[in-house]
Amino acid sequence: MADLIDNIARISHSFRELNLEPPAAIILADHEQGMRLLGLLHQMKYMVPTVGTERLGKPIEHPDGSVYMGVEIYGMKVQWPAVRMALPNGGYAWA
Repeated sequence: MADLIDNIARISHSFRELNLEPPAAIILADHEQGMRLLGLLHQMKYMVPTVGTERLGKPIEHPDGSVYMGVEIYGMKVQWPAVRMALPNGGYAWA
């Protein structure tokens, strides 16, 4: 996992070394990939993912109306398609 985090940081650094803006975000293929990434991050930080909190990432609405979840790893945003989850109080949260 540390290698993945180092490589994400290296992407941003490599662009800046060439006086280029780094990519705005890395977009993962699907929700499952985002959850796997979060699981690995939480193992490293000893955090418990909880629906409705930012521990599962922050919801980001794209211009086309789609909602993605996102985290920032050393200045590089990583996003994946969000899934709407029901909450016990009758509301919902994105995960």
